[in-house]
Amino acid sequence: MASLAHDHEPDADPTWVATLAAYRAGAGAVQRLGSKFVDWSLPTDCPPWNAVALAGHLLTVARRHHRLLAAAVAGQPAADLPTGPELDAVNAADLTALGVSAGSDRILAFDAITTRYAERLAEADPERPMGSWRGIGTLSVAEHARLAAAEWHLHAWDLAGALGWDYRPREPQLLLAAWARLGAPVERGDPWEALLAASGRRPASEPRPFGP
Repeated sequence: MASLAHDHEPDADPTWVATLAAYRAGAGAVQRLGSKFVDWSLPTDCPPWNAVALAGHLLTVARRHHRLLAAAVAGQPAADLPTGPELDAVNAADLTALGVSAGSDRILAFDAITTRYAERLAEADPERPMGSWRGIGTLSVAEHARLAAAEWHLHAWDLAGALGWDYRPREPQLLLAAWARLGAPVERGDPWEALLAASGRRPASEPRPFGP
């Protein structure tokens, strides 16, 4: 089969550069906040998962991204991928089957997997079809990477909240625009608060200090 390597210079596209940076920053925030946990039974702002379950979810999703990208690069993007309640069921099944049990081990594995994934993204063609999802349609590698970045930053906020901290990414506008691609209603105003709301989250009623 002919090589499917991209034939463009990704550094020439500032949006793609920002996407890669947002992905790395989100994954790094998850790793940094995850390293602060002592009690992994703490509830998070992503119910019904406590911290250890959320760490497991993050790991299973990161692994899934590698499989999707491998298929896309091979010219065989996955089709008819689940969304909504069906995706929730897949996530629950993946978490049940996860062999890594300790929260700290899950975060360490997540860090290694997302670091490698960011390297693979930087070598990929951002315009290549990543796959097609029910009710959403086809997403490019770039669109999917931005959604992945949004998910990492949202879950970093969940982890921060479990520790009594607040969290905010540097460029929430990019993440909010990615989330809007899902067709979810988006509020006006502060883009990070709008993304929290669009994903079913709300800022704490009382101000919290920002975590490390």
